[in-house]
Amino acid sequence: AANPTAPQHPLRQAAFRNDLLRQDWTPTQPMLLCGGNADPTVFFSLNTMAAKAYFNSKNVPDPAVMVLDVDSVASGPTDPFAAVKVGFATLKGNTFTAGGATAVLREYHGGLVPPFCNAAARAYFSQFAPPV
Repeated sequence: AANPTAPQHPLRQAAFRNDLLRQDWTPTQPMLLCGGNADPTVFFSLNTMAAKAYFNSKNVPDPAVMVLDVDSVASGPTDPFAAVKVGFATLKGNTFTAGGATAVLREYHGGLVPPFCNAAARAYFSQFAPPV
């Protein structure tokens, strides 16, 4: 397998030079990584969770990089994303009822996940906004 940190092909070398994540960049402000674990387009474990592991390996503390899987069960009454997770589950269930598994697969990345990640991001980052 090719070594992602030492690409050999010129196109991959150019991409590597432009890829901040592989150039020891780490966040200095809070970050929210959001997605759904069943995404058929952007694989949650290979993208979101790998980015989280990378930042943790660079000593970025857990609270600074928040991960949200909208396609998971709320962890309890203190889960800050409980409403997002419940809303996603409801829409996913309605999509399944209307069109079956094929409809869920077709809508997952572009239709189901985005509105919930957008709502979660607005709520999450509003806590860092300066008072008006």
